[in-house]
Amino acid sequence: MIHLFKTKLKTLHKIIISGVIIILIICSWMLFRHFRYQSYIKAAEASEKEEQYVDAVIYYAMASHIKPKEETPYIKMADCYVDRSEMDQAMAILSVGKMQSKNLTQINKKMNEIQDFVDDDIDVNTIEIPEYTSSAQLKRKSQVDAFIEEMRTYNGENGADNHWIFYYKGYYYYADLHTIYRTKNSKSDTEQLFHINNDSYLLSNVMIANNRIYFLLNQAGNSKLISIKTDGSDYATLRDLGVVNPNSCTICNGWINYYNSLDYNEEKPFSRITLSGKKNLRSQTPTGNYNQMATLCFDRTDVYYANDKGIMKSNRKDIQKIAGGIEVNSKDEQCIIKLSSKELDNLQHIYKYGSILLYSFEIGKSESSDTTVYDWHAYDLDQQEKISLNLSKNASLSGFNALGDWIYYGEEVNQHWTLYRKNRFTNQTDKIKEISDTTDNHDFSICNDNLVILYEDEDYNVENIEFINLTTL
Repeated sequence: MIHLFKTKLKTLHKIIISGVIIILIICSWMLFRHFRYQSYIKAAEASEKEEQYVDAVIYYAMASHIKPKEETPYIKMADCYVDRSEMDQAMAILSVGKMQSKNLTQINKKMNEIQDFVDDDIDVNTIEIPEYTSSAQLKRKSQVDAFIEEMRTYNGENGADNHWIFYYKGYYYYADLHTIYRTKNSKSDTEQLFHINNDSYLLSNVMIANNRIYFLLNQAGNSKLISIKTDGSDYATLRDLGVVNPNSCTICNGWINYYNSLDYNEEKPFSRITLSGKKNLRSQTPTGNYNQMATLCFDRTDVYYANDKGIMKSNRKDIQKIAGGIEVNSKDEQCIIKLSSKELDNLQHIYKYGSILLYSFEIGKSESSDTTVYDWHAYDLDQQEKISLNLSKNASLSGFNALGDWIYYGEEVNQHWTLYRKNRFTNQTDKIKEISDTTDNHDFSICNDNLVILYEDEDYNVENIEFINLTTL
């Protein structure tokens, strides 16, 4: 009898110990999940504060997969899309939250706020729900990595740095002065998405965001902002912008930025409009004194411009007014490159490719034609030093891009086009492609680990497209 009692007591002890271990494992697992959830939320909030909306959405989405019934990640993701003027996507995220979350009070409130903001009602039943909202998509690290790549591609972060070649959701999009195309990876499967059969109109500033293509249609100095879906359907004239400086018209963090003048010294304001073209927000009426400005270049967080010191950099949030110059309310304004007064007078372009700043000075007219000749320079923002392009005498720069340790550039001289790459750190220079006796024009960009080259005739109409995989170089 005593032996039986001791056996039962030992069994009870084992059950209790096992139960305690199971409870500790469950508690540890719950604490670990909570810690991961909070870490993603904090990372997202930090990214959102810096207006890094793509990264913020990624982190909020990760948090939503850990705690799908919490409403906060869905509301925060919606806020990011609202800041990018992508109202449909904000509503799509909130509709997912309505299906998953326990408490719908804040979600319904946010949906009503968005409906009140836009001019037209958004029918949530017609919105495509993003695949990445399903937790089943993100069970393995490879799926998470693929999701992050999809998010960056979706938001145009992997697009080209010029206005003519983009990679977006599995397609390469490219354009000339009259036509927009897309292809998977060859000329043979190219689709013509848009064509203007009128030589008095010229197409420029092709941009992609929110599953739509945006571009300027220019006639006699005036520009209209046009939008079509990425399959070429649903043509819409969003707004007549008047005279627009093409170097200033970009999409950045969900806003279309443009400057209402061909001459930056004219007293016309810089404007930012939503992707729908219906609301002109944060446009400033120019007042006060301004620094003289040659050109503008935006990236996701900063703006690059010129004043009497040289080429400057400031956070976009610090830009208060732009007209006849730029006013910056910031102690963090930095002079990136000091320029002389003569250089400032001749400064014509500022572009940014990753960590490389490309800029040019006008130096005169070509001896063989009446075209303007530019002296091009590159500056490594990471290394804080200039990069010599080593262009041949009388050569013009014909394309530029940067990726990782390499910069890529083309030069054209005497109907001879050559494409090079140069290592930023070792100065190793490789010749990638050379074409002799050509009257064609060439442009290229780097998209999805491919060097994409456009071959254009004398009138800049695309005749062919070539893909060179960077891993084979």
